[in-house]
Amino acid sequence: MGVWNLRDQRRFLQGSKHRAGYFTEASRTGDSSTWGIEAALTKRQSNKAFTTLNPFTNNNGGIVYGFEADTGQYPNPYSSARTLTAASRANLGDRYIKLGGEASPGASNTMEYCQISTTGNFADFGDLTAARTEGGGCGTNFVTAVLMGGGSSTDTIEFFTMATLGNATDFGDMQGNTATASLTIASSVTRAFNVNGTATPTDIRSVSIASKGNAEHWSDLNTGGIRNYTGSSSSTRGVVTGGYPGPSNVIDEFSVIHQGVVADFGNLIRAKDYCGNASSGTRCLAMGANQHPSDSLAEIDTFLYATRGNASDFGDLSSTRSSPGGGSNGVKFVAAGGMTRISSSNAIRDTVDIGTFASTGSVSDFGDLTVGTHYNIGASQGGGHLQDYLAHQSVPEGLFETQYSTSDTALIGPGDGGHFFVDSFSITTLGDATDFGDCAFQYRIGGANSSASRGFFVGGYDNSGNGIDSIECLAYHSKGRGAFWGDLTYSAAYNEGGAGNASRALTNQSVTIDYFNPATEGNASDFGDLSVTRGTAGLSSNDTRALFWAGSPGSASQMVNVVDYVTIASTGDASDFGDCTKCTNKIGTASTVRSVHGGGNNYPAGNVNIIEYVTIASTGDTTDFGDLTAARTDHDACSNAVRAVWVMGNGNVATMDYVTMASTGNAADFGDVQRARRNASATSNSHAGLRSSS
Repeated sequence: MGVWNLRDQRRFLQGSKHRAGYFTEASRTGDSSTWGIEAALTKRQSNKAFTTLNPFTNNNGGIVYGFEADTGQYPNPYSSARTLTAASRANLGDRYIKLGGEASPGASNTMEYCQISTTGNFADFGDLTAARTEGGGCGTNFVTAVLMGGGSSTDTIEFFTMATLGNATDFGDMQGNTATASLTIASSVTRAFNVNGTATPTDIRSVSIASKGNAEHWSDLNTGGIRNYTGSSSSTRGVVTGGYPGPSNVIDEFSVIHQGVVADFGNLIRAKDYCGNASSGTRCLAMGANQHPSDSLAEIDTFLYATRGNASDFGDLSSTRSSPGGGSNGVKFVAAGGMTRISSSNAIRDTVDIGTFASTGSVSDFGDLTVGTHYNIGASQGGGHLQDYLAHQSVPEGLFETQYSTSDTALIGPGDGGHFFVDSFSITTLGDATDFGDCAFQYRIGGANSSASRGFFVGGYDNSGNGIDSIECLAYHSKGRGAFWGDLTYSAAYNEGGAGNASRALTNQSVTIDYFNPATEGNASDFGDLSVTRGTAGLSSNDTRALFWAGSPGSASQMVNVVDYVTIASTGDASDFGDCTKCTNKIGTASTVRSVHGGGNNYPAGNVNIIEYVTIASTGDTTDFGDLTAARTDHDACSNAVRAVWVMGNGNVATMDYVTMASTGNAADFGDVQRARRNASATSNSHAGLRSSS
């Protein structure tokens, strides 16, 4: 069938998406042409060729990307890929997030973002863990962005989830290499890279995006002693453009698939450093530049990843400037900020330009940054290195579901003894919990809810002891820090959550019931009131009814035995369901059929171990189910609609208990949480409210 190269890869990918034919860079008539269409190729034909040919062989200079010497086989990264589902596609997009940079008078920790398909000014995204300039190396998969090093002495690696606003959190470190100044956005779908030009030979370091940890050495470029590198990548090939001192006109390349594979690629139009790079997946742009001590440049160089050779002219930025942040959605690119140098006078810009990869020429105005910066780097949610997967409508097997979680992942939030802390575990597998991330707002004693893709932590205390009204979310598919979602109608701690369905999440404090949409960012609304004012009620639900168990309107001696219920799809006050054992903190969860609650405090007798249940579709008093492994209060519970798990309590114990809700009997030991605490909230992405009870 001939030699399979990167151009062929693009043809088959585009053929499988568009069915009528395939696009090819060879069908351009010069740099300014639009895409052309060659020969008809059906989706079935393209898929057949796609799975039998090697997308990493390059016949343009002798390097074979991905050849396995031991087996003689060419690995195909898509052989274990699966088709993108609607849920997965919802996590993708054209968001670009600019990270840090140098403002006036110094380095910035600000992250700001835009949607590339919609012109306008950037908006605040969150903060990096520390201010940094010359931001290091940035890599992304469809979900997570990882920022490696940066500046002259930054050893930190941090990460964040691109789909939700919020701050970055710690990922690892550069493993002793603190001289990590770079502006490279080279990445594969699985790995992030930092090209550090201060070492000789040049040191490329890498991390796996799906697993937090420290960087490892990846490759060495041929030319060392040059710094201020900028670069980008296709799905298989990274390129490094220019550098300083010199400056340099060299374009080097390295494989983002296999270690140690490097080569000379060609030359830029002229020697320069501090370009801003953007990638369509087939085409690289090197935008603007510095020519210290001469004036900055506006020119944009371009070349194709699949064809080694020199760059050619693409057009110009709207003004001369160096180190703009480059980003793309595969079709359009942006150049954000930068610094203009004219006659030794420097001006930091907040200007953002936009252009189209398929059309050479000048760019147009997009909008402005919130703060002008240069030495910019950013993360693209649909960057060029991801476009082959998007065109084939595939992602690596399990990227969303197994990167950090499964479809029955439980989250345990902050509490006394574990402030801000969030850990997680799989409900179907007995064992201990592991670290997941941190809440941004909830310090302790709040509530929790979930959709299938996000966990929500609501209300609670902040670190000054004040009740808060915040709703924050964490994405199950990517560990990290909570991001703001909206506000409750009240500000208070001792919130209760855990009830709701895919379109409504319910929370309660005192007499008030709030609800919010877990699919759409926004504030909560008033749902109605409980029949009896009380705090520390236990909530559970299937997809139709939510139940509120027991609680106390004040001291423990005022505890009640009332069970209330509401119909989730409507609003209004709760109705009486029946009675349970009188106590506070009667915490539980549900299957699609049963609401099962256990533990609590029965004043003055003390903590209890009793588990009770009701059938949700009917009304009436509770029935004995069995006993927890120990009497406890200040605990919480979650489920996957089959197995109920109670977590912690009793003065910061680490214990978790479980039962199978379809039967009755005593609880058994599940495992331990990572950090023992009490008054923490728990939730899961597979609770009964997300399953049909009909």
